Amino acid sequence: MPLNDVIKWLAASSDTLIDGLAAFVGALVVGLLFVGLYRIFSSSLFDRMLIPFLRGFDRLLVHRVAPSTGVTLQTTWRRWLVFAGTFLALVAVAVFAPVWAALAATFIGLFLVLAIYRAWEADETERQQKEDMNEVVSAGNDLGNEILIGLVFLVVFFTLGFSRLSEVTPIYKGVPNIPFAQSAVYVWGEFLKAVPFVDASEVFGWNNVSGLQASGSVGRTITFILRASMDLILLAAILRTLSIVRRRAEGADLRDIRNMLSSSEESQMLAGIDRLGELSMRNRLNAQRELERIALREVEGNSTIAEPQYLTASGNKLQELTEKFGSQRFVIVAVEAYRAALEVRT
Repeated sequence: MPLNDVIKWLAASSDTLIDGLAAFVGALVVGLLFVGLYRIFSSSLFDRMLIPFLRGFDRLLVHRVAPSTGVTLQTTWRRWLVFAGTFLALVAVAVFAPVWAALAATFIGLFLVLAIYRAWEADETERQQKEDMNEVVSAGNDLGNEILIGLVFLVVFFTLGFSRLSEVTPIYKGVPNIPFAQSAVYVWGEFLKAVPFVDASEVFGWNNVSGLQASGSVGRTITFILRASMDLILLAAILRTLSIVRRRAEGADLRDIRNMLSSSEESQMLAGIDRLGELSMRNRLNAQRELERIALREVEGNSTIAEPQYLTASGNKLQELTEKFGSQRFVIVAVEAYRAALEVRT
């Protein structure tokens, strides 16, 4: 290679190397600047503004908005009357009212479903914490049925929103507005796409089963919101449900047993005590504490459990615990249960 060519190549390479080093140094300086600003401002910004705002908004959902639907009412018929009345009234407005009132009702309905979901999450978290700390857990309504029906209304309100919004602006390609039934098919098609382990549309090139296709910024945006909402709420609910099922199977959650103990059938109540005994023998502290509460007649709102046969059954289970673990605590409570059973009989 001629000397001139070598000199030109070295000069070009040095320029490229210098440019690369300059870009690297610039990126490093910008990165360090962002890290420094994050350390200086982010912690105080999050602690002082964003986190308190999110916590306050969550408390508003759980303690103010969700109770307005009746889910916290203790009387069953009143709870379901207010719950059904609230959502059916919003559905009626979304169907028959002028379009802007209908869209407002749809938004309120979606907001209420979100509030019920957060109330359910908060209730489950509180139950889990109390169980883990061996505290008394209320046997009241756990919002399980309400959240299931709320998910149904989530789909209903999205369907109504799509249908009524199409009256105001075109959101589907080549279709000015659509009836409710076709809108429902579109929403269900997008719902299936929102569930990751079901979606095959991208792979096989399938269109929405309704034959509709979102068009324009409004149509695409609300379709994205639909998918995101389904992903966030539905998948989070599935994960929470799986956690509840696992804790029940392990005996960390005793709500099924408490339901057995609150029934009016003697066989169910005795089976519940037997199940508590099994879990107690596996050194489940919450089950042991529940047996002691039965033996000491500390179960509130259930006078039937204080009858002699249940006191005797709990005393027998505590006696078995004494034989296995050698703790005098269990035998003392067992003796108290036997004594209480004799007093009731006489």
